[in-house]
Amino acid sequence: MIAAGSSFDTAARSGASFVCLERDSAGQLTVPAAILLGLPASTSIQGTPTGLLSVGITTEPVRFNATGIDFGTFSCNSAQGKSLNVR
Repeated sequence: MIAAGSSFDTAARSGASFVCLERDSAGQLTVPAAILLGLPASTSIQGTPTGLLSVGITTEPVRFNATGIDFGTFSCNSAQGKSLNVR
């Protein structure tokens, strides 16, 4: 499972984002309060909030080798997101 979010205060030119991962077998994912409290209050651009929350699934990383890199992994994510106000 994956949860990702962000919030931007366009007036202050500041923002923050997070990504949290959990095993699917856990059955749930909780974003720690300290992470959420670190997001600035969002603003809006033409009526659209600058906060975003996405939740979805991710595959286990698979390692691969390729010329010119020291370490490579590949995984696939699928998520649904929604703009929202962060307060």
